[in-house]
Amino acid sequence: PGHKDPVGVADTFASIFLFPVLTCCAILAVSQTYQTVDLRWSGTTVPGHLFFYGFTARMMLHTPMQFVVKMPKQQLVLMTIHHIVSTVCFGAAIVTGRMQFFGCFSGCCEMSTIFLTNLCLFRDVTFKGKELRDCLPRWIYALNGVLLWLTFLVFRLMLFPLWLYIWYWDVVDFPALTWDRSTDVERYLYPAVILLLLGLSTFWFFPLTKGLLKAVGAIGGNSRGRGEKQPKAD
Repeated sequence: PGHKDPVGVADTFASIFLFPVLTCCAILAVSQTYQTVDLRWSGTTVPGHLFFYGFTARMMLHTPMQFVVKMPKQQLVLMTIHHIVSTVCFGAAIVTGRMQFFGCFSGCCEMSTIFLTNLCLFRDVTFKGKELRDCLPRWIYALNGVLLWLTFLVFRLMLFPLWLYIWYWDVVDFPALTWDRSTDVERYLYPAVILLLLGLSTFWFFPLTKGLLKAVGAIGGNSRGRGEKQPKAD
């Protein structure tokens, strides 16, 4: 009660439970569909369905919610674009029942959102007038920052180029099973969105790195990274 951003805090608490579940579903689906080109483009799994429906619902519900959460205007615009195109892509895949591997493989990027949610929790939740990060041992905050940076690097900046690599060579090597059976949304919008996500992730990686260095005390300024603007949890 009385928090300056109650909707944002409520969203953070919901994300604590949501994103670990979604990430596990995405990883399980990928592990069951990566083996062959036919599975990658046409295979479906129960964890994959759970991820698709859960993530699409999250994007649809969170899009209007962003307009009552306190965040910089630039971030609001970028996140709204991200949510809309994600909803369109996953909605199309739900309708066609195709390319579940690629949807879930891109969804593995939410591994970093788990630690980003923790960061929002440390920053936004207060206890007796103090931010939660000031009530915890400094190493917990620093460790979360390191894990956020590592998962952002591996599950976004490295994963998205790998997604494009797999998609491209599937199309080149097996056009009859891939390109010839695809809709224009699958041919052009899906890879375009991955390029967009790669660009956004690269853009966010620089302030994320600066915040990490401050959190571990490697550069000057407040060791807790106070004042650094970080992207909100998806």
